Amino acid sequence: MSTAIEVRLPAGSVSTREGERARHVELVITGALRLFVVASDGRTMTVRYCRAGAIIGAVSLFAPEYATPVTTQALVDSRLLKMPAAAVTRAASRDVRVAGAFLSELGERVMSFIYEIPGNAFATVRQRVARHLLDLSLGLEVGRLPDLQRPGELAVSQSQQDLADAVGTAREVVVRVLRELREEGVIRTGRNRIVIADPVRLAREAEWNRSS
Repeated sequence: MSTAIEVRLPAGSVSTREGERARHVELVITGALRLFVVASDGRTMTVRYCRAGAIIGAVSLFAPEYATPVTTQALVDSRLLKMPAAAVTRAASRDVRVAGAFLSELGERVMSFIYEIPGNAFATVRQRVARHLLDLSLGLEVGRLPDLQRPGELAVSQSQQDLADAVGTAREVVVRVLRELREEGVIRTGRNRIVIADPVRLAREAEWNRSS
């Protein structure tokens, strides 16, 4: 930790890009980041959101011939603590507690990606939009914002195009889904802001394996 470096990432900036081979490990101090893949036609799909306390890059420390499979981008202004990869791997080899902590982290990553596969393969666009809206809300209650005083609601500062990129579809499709959710009273929309008026109902919408 004595040689770790704090890095500040402005919203929209990229810390690592798909294909990079350098080993890396970062701890998210504040903010929120997304890890996404890019299709040949330029569409993107988010595979993980990282908030304060999340570790990024643990796989790179222990996988031979590693190449970063995703691009990491800050959704909001964020701070990361970049730890030296060599020092971390030495610590893991010398102290079983450190090794155990990283085993737990890697196990959690494997399980989350396993759950991600059916969600991305079988969920409808509406379900994917609902899920990403909840992920992006970051637990921010609208009642804390000066211009919207309805406690219990959640806020998402995201444009329709950003949301379309996150779920891997066209903006027009997201516009239609948001309009449906707005007409049903689940959300309200504004300039680059989406207010989740009924988080419980949206959570039900996000369940890809929910029976009809």
